Amino acid sequence: MPHILRIVENTKMHINGLHMHTGSDILDIEVFLYAAEILFDAAKNFKNLDFLDFGSGFKVPYKKGDIETDIEELGKKLSKRFLAFEKNTVVN
Repeated sequence: MPHILRIVENTKMHINGLHMHTGSDILDIEVFLYAAEILFDAAKNFKNLDFLDFGSGFKVPYKKGDIETDIEELGKKLSKRFLAFEKNTVVN
């Protein structure tokens, strides 16, 4: 992160959002939650972000009987973490 921040400062680059991509066909929602924490930590370094993009990588069923990422459970857990992040972030 220090290298990125130095580049942003030296080039006067405006960072308006951050994106992550966790991979493909991921079943374990803990992978997404861990990546979200990394994204939240990175976001603390930038003021006035317009967006945080949590990307993709969810395992989707292509045919009957296929297993899939539990999106509802992920949504509940990610919402809780996002609200905690938002609460601890000063918005200018």
